[in-house]
Order: sequence, then structure tokens, then C-alpha cells
Amino acid sequence: MTELVFISGKGGTGKTTVTLGYLMACGAGAVVDADTDASNLPVALCPSRSWGEDVYGNEKAVVDASLCTRCGRCAEVCRYDAIPHPGEVCEASCEGCGVCALVCPEDAITFVPHVCGQACAGTTAYGTLYYAAMEPGEEGTGLIVSRLRRRAREGSPDSPIVIDGPPGLGCPVIASLSGADAAVIVTEPTVSGQSDLARVAELCMAMDLRFGVCVNRHDINPAITGAIRTWCADRDIPYIGQVPYCPALAAAAATGDAGRCVQTEAWPDLRAVCEAAEALTHAAGHP
Repeated sequence: MTELVFISGKGGTGKTTVTLGYLMACGAGAVVDADTDASNLPVALCPSRSWGEDVYGNEKAVVDASLCTRCGRCAEVCRYDAIPHPGEVCEASCEGCGVCALVCPEDAITFVPHVCGQACAGTTAYGTLYYAAMEPGEEGTGLIVSRLRRRAREGSPDSPIVIDGPPGLGCPVIASLSGADAAVIVTEPTVSGQSDLARVAELCMAMDLRFGVCVNRHDINPAITGAIRTWCADRDIPYIGQVPYCPALAAAAATGDAGRCVQTEAWPDLRAVCEAAEALTHAAGHP
């Protein structure tokens, strides 16, 4: 079993499009959508749901009305404006910090587990998809990502696993990369793309993880694309390919339509990137 993670230092680079291209070109036993804040693989792959269980976020404050004297001390100390009126908690704003309970003279405030969404699995044309269905306004966490990856391993113990990672450098990204065999950083030829590529590459190096770089929409700024290639060469980082700007490819990938994807002018380049990513993963998993 090997695990390949597609990541990006910033959002909007086309990471999910490249992930979908990999599924179409190379296949996988299981797919994990680790971008739990904004899961879009379920939209593209339309899973037939087969499993789901609640996931929990920060505990939320609850006021016992029989004990509360409405003294207002809780509202005074809450820094998240989660208590607009004494004894009344706005659940959406509560961060579970516990200060209100600490200062309550009547011990009227307790904290209870809060369901923030569900961890789910469903059958798709490209393998079983593991993803999170978060409640509106809720944030995903590294714990949720780790749970999804664990379920994928249990469900496909002998098959390759592909992970569509979240953007950025936070806890969910680290949870996506930990224990993986290889990663592909999907970037774009912009100043912010360059900057965030450098940061997420540093993270991969710190985790001693084999990785390569792909530039999506490379033709929108050939100068920066060239600079990224040089940057990779100077650091001995595999540059596994580039994909041209192609709205038709993005539209087809967004619906999981392999037939339309392979008919686009960008497909040969995307397929070459995916095959290079597969070789990178195989080399990492079988040194």
C-alpha cells in the first residue's frame, strides 16, 4: 500500500483538478478528501454513501437556567461575544475557552461535546471516497483528517491511497502528510504561488518526505514558471511537469467526467504529470 498526497501552499492552484486527473489516469483503491473545510471531491465524484459517524469540535458552553442569576459576569469576560445577554450562549460564536465557567459565581455553566459534522465514506467510479461533511461555519481539524486516513487504510489495506490535501501549512496539512509515501505540490506561476510553494516545500523537507512539484496553468506567466523550474533544479527537487491553462479540463474534472477530460488539449500534459507522480510514489514506497 502506498499513499500519495496532493498539496498546495495556497488555495486555487488547481490541486483538486490534478488529483482527479491522477485518479482517471492511474487509479487508486481509496481516495481521501482531506480539505475538510471545503470538501469538493464529493461534488465531482458523487459518492454513494456507505458510512458516516459524528465528529466533534470544541465543546460549547451551556447555562443551567435554574442556577443562573443573570449577574452578567460571563458576558463581561467573554472575548468572542458568545454571550450577547447574561445567561444566553450563542453556540456559533462559542470557542469553548472556559473563561465564563471559571468566573460564574453559581457554577451554572458547563461544557458539552459539540457535533461539528460527519466523517463519511462512499463508493465512486474511482474507488471509495472518504470525506467530511461539516456543519455550516464549522472548521475541519487534523483529527478529522487522521480519522479519514485511518478508515481508508482499513478499507483498502493492499491498495494505493490518494489524498487530496488542504491548502496552507496548518494542522490538517500536517495530518495529511504524516506517514505518507510521497507528495506532489501543485503550484501556480504567480508571486504568491512561488512564496507558498517555498513554505510548503520546507514543511515536506522537515518531515523528510519525498515530493515533486507541478505547475498548473504554467502558460499564464512563463517567466515565473521558468523561475520555479530553476528554483527546483537548484534544490534538487523533482519538477514532475506542468499543465496549461484549460477551462475545459477544469470543468470536466469538476464533474468527474473522464471522457471529457481526455478530450481536452491539456490532458496529455496532465497525464504525464500523473504518471511522474505515480513513479515518484512507487520509488518512495519501494526504495
